[in-house]
Amino acid sequence: MKKNVLTLLFFSFFFLQQAFPNENVDIPGDGKLSDVNILYVGRWDKSNPNLYHSYWTGAYLRVDFTGKNIGILLQTGTKLVVSIDGEDLRSINATSGLTMLNEEELSNGRHSLLVGAAGQNEELTFLGLNLDEEEVTYRPQKKFLIEYIGDSITATGGEDNRSAANYAWYTAEELNCDHTQIAFSGLALTTGYGCLEEKIGLDSLYFCLKNYNHITERPVQQWDFSYTPDMIVINLGTNDKCGSATDAVMKSSMYNFLSRLRNTYPESTLIVMQPFNGSYSGPIESAVEKQKSLGDNNIYYIKTEGWLTEEDYKDGIHPNLSGRDKIVQNLIPQLKPLLPADVKSAKENFLNYFYDMENNKILINSLAKIKNILLYNSMGMLVYNNKTSSDNYEIDLNGYVNGHYILRIQTANNKIFTYKIIKG
Repeated sequence: MKKNVLTLLFFSFFFLQQAFPNENVDIPGDGKLSDVNILYVGRWDKSNPNLYHSYWTGAYLRVDFTGKNIGILLQTGTKLVVSIDGEDLRSINATSGLTMLNEEELSNGRHSLLVGAAGQNEELTFLGLNLDEEEVTYRPQKKFLIEYIGDSITATGGEDNRSAANYAWYTAEELNCDHTQIAFSGLALTTGYGCLEEKIGLDSLYFCLKNYNHITERPVQQWDFSYTPDMIVINLGTNDKCGSATDAVMKSSMYNFLSRLRNTYPESTLIVMQPFNGSYSGPIESAVEKQKSLGDNNIYYIKTEGWLTEEDYKDGIHPNLSGRDKIVQNLIPQLKPLLPADVKSAKENFLNYFYDMENNKILINSLAKIKNILLYNSMGMLVYNNKTSSDNYEIDLNGYVNGHYILRIQTANNKIFTYKIIKG
């Protein structure tokens, strides 16, 4: 009997794949490390199949899930930032083993989770997620990825120096983008300079898996570039003053760094920011112009002069909260025109669904009006077709045979969402 069931499941998946070969089917997962629904953002070491380790500032994971509770399993305790269903970020002191992430029970339905390292010295030794019994994960919406490269100004922020209190995190979140912060306090662009004991610069360390905290480890692990940022924002130069790098050194270092980034990421948009205190503004801009002169039409220089006043700093170098907010307000208009049209309207494309297994009903909620709903069985046959103009919709599956179904939803702005439903 078991063999017959497995055979039936195989052919169900086969027919679904044949009917929709190019669709992004939403398949339930279990929250384990092997769960393809978990989206890892930032630099993660996945070489150990039993533990995924995050490095660099503000690395996080995103996933959708069902159930009233969600927990995280860690090998080592650390400080986390957490957001469920888009709530304001909360800080949690996680222990080794299981740490629950929701403060109170959630409602029935599908939820979204973001959980990450709280600061530049925090790392996740991730063992998996803990779901309620019989609950599942789903793949979250993929987003445009912005990678920031910088020093403490880009790595930390707020009173507790959390990476999530930083202008980089806030700007990307406001643009509805994913984000990474390859940044660390005291680092300069140029090796041989900087405010730390080891004078290694981001011209070298950027290309490594691990941050400055692991500088003495051998062998040095190079980054495998397993993801490609859509946009890279560089904010460097402040700490090259430690050691008094000359203008010529800065121009050469920045140009060589930009050239190497372009060779690594031929299609990524490169953004170079003028340091907020004006350090090396001329040499940095000259390096950008030199890169442009060689035919690079996807690189931009952002002047930040006048963005901040003396009152916007904690210590004359690091922006306070009002300074951070001013940076975000000024940076968003600079970045937004460079985003693809579908990213700028991403919030209009949001759609959420939940399969209520107890009552055999599919519940749909969309920010855009729903235009058409189609349901196909495992043989690819259309079994439900309805046009509507609502942003909330319910499908009653009572009376339908148990098995696998493909749900396709078209919204008024002609976006198509595809999900897999398992009834029974």
